[in-house]
Amino acid sequence: MKATLKDIAKDTGLSLATISKYINNKPVSPRNREKIEESIAKFGYTVNTAARSLRTRRTRTIGIISPAIGHPYWGSVISYVEQFLWEHEYSTIICTHNVNSINEQQSVQFLIDKRVDGILYIAYSQDDSSIKLIQEQNIPIVFLDNKPDTVTADFVTSQNKNGVFGAVEYLIQHNHQRIALITTNSLYTTAERLFGYKQALKHYSIPVKDNYIIYNTPNSNLENTQLPGLLASSLPPTAIIASTYDTGVDIITYAHRHGLTIPDDISLIIFDDNNIFKALNITVVRQDFFHLVQNSVRLLIERINENTELPVQHIQVDTDLVVRGSVKFVK
Repeated sequence: MKATLKDIAKDTGLSLATISKYINNKPVSPRNREKIEESIAKFGYTVNTAARSLRTRRTRTIGIISPAIGHPYWGSVISYVEQFLWEHEYSTIICTHNVNSINEQQSVQFLIDKRVDGILYIAYSQDDSSIKLIQEQNIPIVFLDNKPDTVTADFVTSQNKNGVFGAVEYLIQHNHQRIALITTNSLYTTAERLFGYKQALKHYSIPVKDNYIIYNTPNSNLENTQLPGLLASSLPPTAIIASTYDTGVDIITYAHRHGLTIPDDISLIIFDDNNIFKALNITVVRQDFFHLVQNSVRLLIERINENTELPVQHIQVDTDLVVRGSVKFVK
């Protein structure tokens, strides 16, 4: 005969209310949790998820809206998201977009139709209409890595300003004065990194030169920016900071194509890390994916359980400067 909650309650000596709290992932004391888990193992009790969904009006499903998961950066993030949500007994529905607002709106509507309990928005692409769809349905939402300027919501990011400030500082300690930044437009994260770059230069009384700030759009070619002219000028940069994974790949490709050796011809620091950069001995500002995702999932589950009572939170996670061999000392 299949075990019931009453059997668990009788075996543990706890109330049905306490057992129900545990089953529905609400707080119980460590001692009670231990008793309940021992009893569940003893009786082989399994949760009827369909019945629980009907009773709680929840599906225990989280929607994830993300750029392409084949990308090394986003693939790592999503792996952690699935791991943490699984630990909290949530399944996931992943919808990817390619900075396409129509596709993004379709993804949001699909998740609404699936009655997800919450949405984790990774690398928001500035499509406010998608956010309005979510808010109209009162679905909890947390932003990871980027956030909208016009919407008040929880979000989790790296310490972007501090990360780039530390990279500039490291270059200055190696006697670099002419430091360029390759960045992108219109994203909260890259705007913060640009601010950190300017802040560091000003702190060390180095003039901020507009022509040393190079804007490059995703999947474009650095040949079409001011970089070739800058490198060929009488005062070229001695070091470059790439503010994203993609711009890092772009500058490495450009250097290889033009016969530039890192760090002999140009020093380089990239914001983001992966096995390619490690193999090439590139100094990087490494983001802490584990704690970025852990905090995002915790915020989203708290928002689901407590609804709108909690104040809006912005959590910033520390970065690490990982020193390798792509920065030389300028004599």
